[in-house]
Amino acid sequence: MPPTGPSSETPRTTHGHRTALDRAAIESVFEDALDVPTHRRAAWLRARCDADDALRREVSLLLAAHQRSESVLDVPAASRVVAVLDDDRRGRHIGPYRVLRELGRGGMGVVYLAERADGQFRRRVAVKLLRASADAEELHRRFLAERQILASLSHPNIATLLDGGVADGALPYLVIEYVDGVPITEYCDRHRLDVATRLRLFRDVCAAVQHAHQNLVLHRDLKPGNVLVTRSGEVKLLDFGIAKLLNPTLTDVAAPVTRTAFRLMTPAYASPEQVRGDSLTTTSDVYALGLLLYELLAGAQAHRVDSDAPQAVYDAVCEREPERPSVRVAHDPVAAAARDTTPERLRRLLRGDLDAIVAMALRKEPGRRYGSAELLAADVARVLDGNPVVARRAGRWYRLGKLLRRHRAAAAFAAASALLLVGGAALALRLASLAARERDRARSALTESERARRESDAVSSFLVGLFEASDPTEGRLDTLTAANLLRRGVARADRLGDQPVAEARMLETLGRVQASLGDLPLAERLLRRALALRLTHLGPEHAQTAAGEAALALVLRQRGEYAAADTLAREALRVRRLALGDAHPDVAASLRQLGALAVYFADLPAAEAYHRQAVAVDRRGGHRADSALAMDLRELGAVLGRRGRSDAAEAALREARAAAGRAFPGPHRDHVEVTLRLADLLDQRLATRAEAESLYLAALAESRAAFGDSHPETATALGQVGEMLARHGRTAEGVRLLREAVALQQRTLGSTHVDVATTMTDLARVLGRDGYSAEGERLTRQAAAMYAASLGTGHSAYAGALGYLGDVLARRGALDSAEALYRRALAIRTKRGNARHGIVALTNGGLAGVLTKRRRFAEADSLYRWSLGVLRSYTSDGNVDVRRTYAGMATLYQAWGKPDSAARYRRLAQPPGFAPP
Repeated sequence: MPPTGPSSETPRTTHGHRTALDRAAIESVFEDALDVPTHRRAAWLRARCDADDALRREVSLLLAAHQRSESVLDVPAASRVVAVLDDDRRGRHIGPYRVLRELGRGGMGVVYLAERADGQFRRRVAVKLLRASADAEELHRRFLAERQILASLSHPNIATLLDGGVADGALPYLVIEYVDGVPITEYCDRHRLDVATRLRLFRDVCAAVQHAHQNLVLHRDLKPGNVLVTRSGEVKLLDFGIAKLLNPTLTDVAAPVTRTAFRLMTPAYASPEQVRGDSLTTTSDVYALGLLLYELLAGAQAHRVDSDAPQAVYDAVCEREPERPSVRVAHDPVAAAARDTTPERLRRLLRGDLDAIVAMALRKEPGRRYGSAELLAADVARVLDGNPVVARRAGRWYRLGKLLRRHRAAAAFAAASALLLVGGAALALRLASLAARERDRARSALTESERARRESDAVSSFLVGLFEASDPTEGRLDTLTAANLLRRGVARADRLGDQPVAEARMLETLGRVQASLGDLPLAERLLRRALALRLTHLGPEHAQTAAGEAALALVLRQRGEYAAADTLAREALRVRRLALGDAHPDVAASLRQLGALAVYFADLPAAEAYHRQAVAVDRRGGHRADSALAMDLRELGAVLGRRGRSDAAEAALREARAAAGRAFPGPHRDHVEVTLRLADLLDQRLATRAEAESLYLAALAESRAAFGDSHPETATALGQVGEMLARHGRTAEGVRLLREAVALQQRTLGSTHVDVATTMTDLARVLGRDGYSAEGERLTRQAAAMYAASLGTGHSAYAGALGYLGDVLARRGALDSAEALYRRALAIRTKRGNARHGIVALTNGGLAGVLTKRRRFAEADSLYRWSLGVLRSYTSDGNVDVRRTYAGMATLYQAWGKPDSAARYRRLAQPPGFAPP
């Protein structure tokens, strides 16, 4: 059974993978939306897509196009716009190519990873197979046009057409160079490439587009997902699926009909003429290159669409001017850190030449843009070389400034000589006057700063005390509801506009409380406001700014935005070391945060290293740091346990419990948490299960003593004790406690909180332990809906619920639906996380279990072995996840008629200390 924990955001390694998954999500939501009455679709779509505005916009555009075309075509809409699911082709042949796995689905077909199977040569390739569809004639024209276009192109930065033919069923296919890379924006952010390096990569993109233009080909769909960068740093331009020949007489393939243009373009990367439906030229691709350059520089899309309506797309693209990149990044620490700099330095880098280049590429009128991709690349090269750019008026002072910057040493020497010869005495007097003025100003500012600090501290202390009383993790909930406190707090925070530092502190407190109450989108908005205030009034290298970055990183991690969270957390650690020194407790807190993120990225060695560094910082603080030491040893113990080093994990957790006991002599949440972690570890070994049970019960008693019987923390402990009792064979008692935990969470957190969904899923698992449970299915579906509403359908927790629902349906015998759910869960987790993450391996194991029931034994065996390889790369045979995989393999081999193998894996699946009779 797959876990429900979070996944991570790491590079994709498949040809067109990200684009295909995005399209799959759009198609799935679109198909569901068609079943909703027209007058209810807008509200339904907002609820379904939650915070994923881009998904909502794309689906809305498809729905609008569908409504316009409904009266024209007398065929089902789903067959016109949504890809028909093909049979699983793994292991089968397309021409002489053997399919290894599916890479993704697009508007025209399915792309597979394959290898030549006739012995002529061994090379992995991407095979694009036209799908069967009611739009067969149009798709066939487009497919042949793509083949003609690719055949005409030969450039090192364009994926090469290798072969083509007709597969069984008369479906044409293309064989294209397999590109093992990630979208260019993601590659740059993950490697924290500076602006200059990004510009060099962008020039390679321009070179590929220029080559296409010279061969009379317009791409028409330039966007990050179609520009991949390989591990070696090589740019590859992909997907000419909606490209167009500038001279149609060069091919006997008819051009695609114009009614498809609106739904085939990507609105965020469309030119004004595309949106208007006007004819396109090379400057349309130049506009798209400008959008790509904007995103590479600013870390955000240039177009901001305010609503889902096509009119809103028109307004954003055709009417509104994008904000200058330098303005967009001025208060964006995430974008700056991803470019290995600070917001202020990034703003200065972009202001001037690069702002001007982007503005010229994005002019609304095609005739006023760069005339070609080559001319755009040439202006970018001028920036890199320090020369004046065409996009700016070349006035004398501008040219002189560029000249002086290119020859800094000579210019400095000449300027110094002139000053000494002409005005040395005058300069000295001027400097002395400036120094005196700055001294007086500094004294005045110091006095004013001290006065403001005292005022803001007094106001903040009052308000912080008010709001922290509403945080359910801090103690008993007050009779005054958190909602009322928060509404009052927002009003009071707004009154602090003349004290921005105090306002920032207040907004951060509000954000933390909202996060604990489960409203993560609002928490993120409040924390971003707080961080912007601190960046403006304290600067990027102030300790309070780092605290704001760390707080925002935590919420982003909870929302599944792991890459953004990691960037912020790294910046917070850098600033804290600079401002506070390596031995400060806040440095340990940042190391702890990065350790947690490393777990999401499936980098357990890095996670262990971060937590060990944090522990080292804590130990320097002696008993004053016992609270932090307890937390860091707790996290270190958890990582060591996942790596299969159970003895070291046990030692770390026991020391953590002792440190928590010293820090908090009475009942306390931290002591409860580490006790539960230690109990979880000991419960995996038969020899220590009795001690584990006593620790679980002790943690529950301590939680009740610390928080009372009606608190979310008590509900968490109740749920864990319930799961333990079920594992120990006392299912009825376990179910009773889990029901009590769900009811308590609903009363204290609200019925839609993600913690309620998690405990519901735990209850469903226990109910389904011995077979199918209708109540378990109902609870799992409810939990999945709650995850979707709170975290979005791209979150790993939602994928976990889908996977477990697949397991439930498999027990009921609905194997088709079960397999589809597992594959959907895999798509989500692979998209958002490392494909070799343990959580992906376990989801693959769940899918293998369904395939076993479908008697597709060879496929199941392959999945189990792959999953086992991933799990054993970072842990040992005694790990509970490895043993779960062994148990699945035992079931497989038994059903496959291999009893000896089944017996072997059944033995391996037993917990440590098990002695068979």
